[in-house]
Amino acid sequence: MRTDDPLRYAAIEIVPVRTLRTYDGNARTHDEAQVAMLAANIAEFGFTNPLLIDERDVLIAGHGRLLAAQRAGMDKVPCIRIPGLTPARRAALVLADNAIALKSGWDTTVLAEQMQVVEAGIAAGEFEFDITDIGFTELELKEFAEVLAPPPEPEPERQIAMTDEPAVCRAGNEWMLGPHRFVVAGASLNDMRAADALILSWERQNKGEAALAGGGMTFKARAASLGIEFKRVDAKAQKARAKAD
Repeated sequence: MRTDDPLRYAAIEIVPVRTLRTYDGNARTHDEAQVAMLAANIAEFGFTNPLLIDERDVLIAGHGRLLAAQRAGMDKVPCIRIPGLTPARRAALVLADNAIALKSGWDTTVLAEQMQVVEAGIAAGEFEFDITDIGFTELELKEFAEVLAPPPEPEPERQIAMTDEPAVCRAGNEWMLGPHRFVVAGASLNDMRAADALILSWERQNKGEAALAGGGMTFKARAASLGIEFKRVDAKAQKARAKAD
């Protein structure tokens, strides 16, 4: 039967640990690492989350916290007693208590900011606490720090230095630029060098490789076979030369 008073079970009792019994139908597991984290939190902050028990001192929720309390050497723990549950209602409450919490998410920016607050407190000696005992791995902590890191400065666009060497492209060549087909229509050396510049720009922007249509060699391989090496002009150096001039 549904309760008409949401605070009906708000009263907290202090119950001896030795009288508490685990629920055989508990489907959640608690490994040694998690129990150690819970025990560390109890040692630092106290037992802040009461267990749920029935009229026979059988656990409804809080199996991991009970294991942590035992590890911490506690002989009494705070409990909220919920009597009169049918097997079906007990099963529903146990499953809901564990499963609903797993449905929540994180605001990663706020999470990263709060982790910085905790780290600052530890660094200042506010408390002795291993930050991984909060429940996050070293890898996750590194990822949180990266969330707040300033974005890298974009690499300035650099022009391709065209030399007097022969062009890689030839009139009539068909190059595959990813899903696109590029046909070299011009016949002059300047036209073919312009085609070279276009292909190099596409490769840089798309991090891909152009290749001759029909399974031919790549643009880079073709350039290497002709002894052609393209160099990109550094934008800062160009500006420095302009000022000097």
